[in-house]
This record gives sequence, structure tokens and C-alpha cells, in this order.
Amino acid sequence: MFVFLPLMAAVALLFYWRPRRLYAEHLVLFLHNHALTFLLLGVIDILNALLLATLFLANVSGFLSFLLFPYLSWYVFRTMRVVYGEGRLKTSLKFFVLVVIYFTLLGITMMAGLVYSMLSLS
Repeated sequence: MFVFLPLMAAVALLFYWRPRRLYAEHLVLFLHNHALTFLLLGVIDILNALLLATLFLANVSGFLSFLLFPYLSWYVFRTMRVVYGEGRLKTSLKFFVLVVIYFTLLGITMMAGLVYSMLSLS
């Protein structure tokens, strides 16, 4: 994440160049969104562990996990609308392009981390 988030902030800087925003503003937005994501994932994991202990509530944990991802997508979209102040259509287009770039760069950085870890073992 130390390499990935600054990289994504640089990509966002290219998408939102008018009105001119500082690189740090994009970085803070990505840090904020990732902090919420990790917080919610941690809460869901704790709830899953508690709910899976009782056999009757095992389906509830899957349902909570299922609801997490649409909520996170909506939250990131909403933060982009509020912070950058653009309309729904423009924000939607940028959101979907940024999501594709996000997961592409995430895969590349994860593979680079895996290769680095494997090479450092020897």
C-alpha cells in the first residue's frame, strides 16, 4: 500500500486537473477511503468469527459480507462527488475508469511484491 496509494493518487491527479488540485489532496482522499475499507473489513471479519460460532447465524455473516462491497462502492463514488464537486455522469465515468486502473495497478503491485518476496528468500 505504501507504493500503491501514491501511485493511485498520481493517476487521480491526471483525471482531476481542472480545477487544479494538489497531489496531497488526492492522496488524502485515497487514504481516507482505504482507512474506511480496512476498518469495515476488520469489523466484518470480527462479526463473521462471532456469527460462525453459532450455526444458526452463519447465513447472516455471508449476507453482511455481501452488503459490504456495494456500500463501499457507493461510499467511494459519493466521496468523489463531494470532494471534486462534479455531476453524477462525469463522476460515474471517472469512477469506472479509475476502478479499472485501480485493480490493474493493484494486481501489478501485488505481483511485484510477490516477486520481490520470492527473490529475497534466497
